[in-house]
Amino acid sequence: LTTQLTISGSVTMAAFFGDTRVVACLSAAAGAAVAYYLTKQAQPKKVFVLLIRLKFEKGKRAIFLQRWQPLADYVLANEPNTLTYEASLDKSDKDTLFIYERYVQESDLKSTHSNSQAFKQFNYWLEEQDMVLEKDVYELEETNVGYAIR
Repeated sequence: LTTQLTISGSVTMAAFFGDTRVVACLSAAAGAAVAYYLTKQAQPKKVFVLLIRLKFEKGKRAIFLQRWQPLADYVLANEPNTLTYEASLDKSDKDTLFIYERYVQESDLKSTHSNSQAFKQFNYWLEEQDMVLEKDVYELEETNVGYAIR
């Protein structure tokens, strides 16, 4: 077996094994092993959670989501201690959604996220739109009883 783990290593492996299907299977197995290893790493304890319920004017939820996507992309790229930043649709009310945010610690929300220019700009836009009819915010702490990632 070759020890090269580069793209050129795949060519070497294909020549060694004589079949690109074998290389594909080995690559998939290696990817699965890495994914398993990463999910088994120690997860942060007592993660800070922000759960937000937003009720919008009729038909405005989609506009919110379209505008929120770039913010979510920014958070993923620039806030490594934001573990989860997800919007979920209320299946029983097409004008309501929930935002589920998980942070390594509370200061990751209150200092890093809330002070980012991307968040400030989004929040300013949202206030200007005046589309939110109801807003409930819950600050929570995970108990670490159960799991968030398999």
